[in-house]
Amino acid sequence: MEQESKSNIIVLGFEGRETAENMLPLFLEMQEKGIIALEDAVIATRGEGPETVEIKQTHKFAGKYALRGSGIGLLVGLLLGGPVGGLVGGATIGAITGGLKDYGLDDDFIRKATDALRPNTSALFLLGHAEDPDRFLEEIRPFKAVVAMTTLPPEKERALRDALAHEEL
Repeated sequence: MEQESKSNIIVLGFEGRETAENMLPLFLEMQEKGIIALEDAVIATRGEGPETVEIKQTHKFAGKYALRGSGIGLLVGLLLGGPVGGLVGGATIGAITGGLKDYGLDDDFIRKATDALRPNTSALFLLGHAEDPDRFLEEIRPFKAVVAMTTLPPEKERALRDALAHEEL
C-alpha cells in the first residue's frame, strides 16, 4: 500500500466496555513509532443500559489557546494593572475560546454513531492517516476489533477489514 497523506476516519468496535480505552495506548505507540499520524481519537462506551453511553475526548487542543490567551492577557495586564491578573484572565479567556473551537472528529457524528453500540461494547474513533500503511495493517492484525465504519477508499477499507478478520477455529 502506498503512503496515505489524507486523513480518514476509522471507527473500530470492541466487545467489552473498557476495551477501546485499553486499545488507545497501542495506537498512540504506533504514532510514536511513525506508523500512523493521529489528529484526534474518541472513545465511546455503552454499559448495561441504553442510557449509559459515555464519550471521552482524548485529544484536547484548548491548551494552545490558553497559552495564546495568557500572552495577550499578560500584555493587557501590564497596560491595565498588573501582570498576574492579566495572565490569569487571559489564560482563562484563551482556554474558553479554545474549548469552543471544535477540531477533529465531529461531535454530532460521534453521538449518532454511539447510538448503534450494543450493551457492554465500546468503540474507538480515530482521525488520521497511515504513515506506513503496510506496517499499520501488520500491527493491527492481532486486534479483536470490528471495522464499524471508515472513510477509506474501498480497497483500503477491504485491506483493513481483512487484517482484522479472525477465523473461528
